[in-house]
Amino acid sequence: MPRCLPSRAVAALACLCLCLAAVPARAVDERQKRAAAALAEKAAKAFEAGDMQKAAQLYHEAWRNDASEPNYLYGAARTEQSARDLDRAEQHFRQFLALPVADPARVQKAQAYLKELQGIRADDKTAEAERAGARADHVLAASLYLEAQRLAPDRHALLVKAAMVEREAGDAKAAATHLRAFLQAAPADAPERATATALLRQLEPQPVQPAPDTRKPDPRGPVVVPLLVDKPVPPAPPAWHKPAQWGAVALGGVGVVSAGVLAILASGQQTDLDATRVPDGRYDLDKISVADGQAQQRSINAKWTGAAVAGGAGVAVCAVGAWLLWREPSAKVVLSPAPGGLALAGRF
Repeated sequence: MPRCLPSRAVAALACLCLCLAAVPARAVDERQKRAAAALAEKAAKAFEAGDMQKAAQLYHEAWRNDASEPNYLYGAARTEQSARDLDRAEQHFRQFLALPVADPARVQKAQAYLKELQGIRADDKTAEAERAGARADHVLAASLYLEAQRLAPDRHALLVKAAMVEREAGDAKAAATHLRAFLQAAPADAPERATATALLRQLEPQPVQPAPDTRKPDPRGPVVVPLLVDKPVPPAPPAWHKPAQWGAVALGGVGVVSAGVLAILASGQQTDLDATRVPDGRYDLDKISVADGQAQQRSINAKWTGAAVAGGAGVAVCAVGAWLLWREPSAKVVLSPAPGGLALAGRF
């Protein structure tokens, strides 16, 4: 039993040393946590005051003092995002998301902010692409549109814009590839779908296939068509025996007269209506209301339109009737053999 006393004493002494060593370590850790919390409080005040650079610096100092608190890193990323320091903000948001002890609610917010950062980058790339397109630098514009679409994959319309500038650059193959990618990925109701389809048809026209010959062969063999004999055509009746031609002339005359009557009526009504206007063109409300004036003007315009239509039609019909009366009274049609079939010849 006495031999065991020294070993027990040694073990107790070792335990006591470890406890004494841990006390200063815990004290230092608590001091760092309090310092980190004070720095974070100053950072929040700087953020509220709009000094994003100072706020980000203080949040990073707090994170260096107490790496067990992920919210310090989250605060630094948020201030960098507000200052549009997009590269550092993205870096620290991703570093925050990789921490196993991050707050789930803030993890969701960080993921949303990352997507927003990608959207801002895509906006910047799109603006650069539009400026390049305005300079007719189509190759650069297409490259920037595609970069923007990779940053924001749900912006399918950027593929159509890239294809349009690629077509201008003469790269029809790349343009067709990106149009097909758009049609495959974009929703069915995407407004750019019709444009993409039309452009793809221009770049890749489909060959026209001849219609299949569905005719069945005649079992009776080729049909022999008898030749017509050139027979004399009886002389045409005298001009006064042509009621259809004279009817056309008369009908055309009626149309011309009707047009004249409508024109006279419209002109008189226009004169009366113009008398109800004041010098600045408005209606004199003591003489006529605006609604009545507009109704009368529509009626006058309709008469002028009717006069134009009736007059034009009347002149045309009258001219046709006169030509039919004047033309040569005889006509002849002959069916004669020709290479590969028959030929129809006529004289009018």
